[in-house]
Amino acid sequence: MPKKLATNTKALEARERKAAVKKANQEKAVREAEDRLWKDDDKSMARKQQKREEDERKKAEIAKRKAEAKALLEQEMNSIKTQGKQPLAKISRQQVLEEMEKKQRAIDAINAANKPLQQRVIIQNDIIEENLNRTLADVEVALALIKQLLF
Repeated sequence: MPKKLATNTKALEARERKAAVKKANQEKAVREAEDRLWKDDDKSMARKQQKREEDERKKAEIAKRKAEAKALLEQEMNSIKTQGKQPLAKISRQQVLEEMEKKQRAIDAINAANKPLQQRVIIQNDIIEENLNRTLADVEVALALIKQLLF
């Protein structure tokens, strides 16, 4: 007599796999539906949030620029600061005169370098020379030439 109560093991395993896949798909669909319900689609709220983030970014940028400017100012002030005045050493009159001579020589050297190499010399002569370009003989020759050409 054949076994009527026995089941096909391969078919049973295939049914179980299909059921597991179907159950997983149903759970995934339920999760997605729930996520869609909880999702915030309000565009005005999204704009407000974006504006808030933009304002925070701008404030952070301004604070950063202020900090940089303050650091630069401090650095500049530290470089400008001079140490306290040193007491001047006593100087004799001879040393003062030598310093003055040294400065004067430096000024003279600069002035000498700035002078033109050669200056123009103008000599006035009281004797008036005769203009040889307009002698009477030349005028007579020119008139004779003109008469020959015209006649």
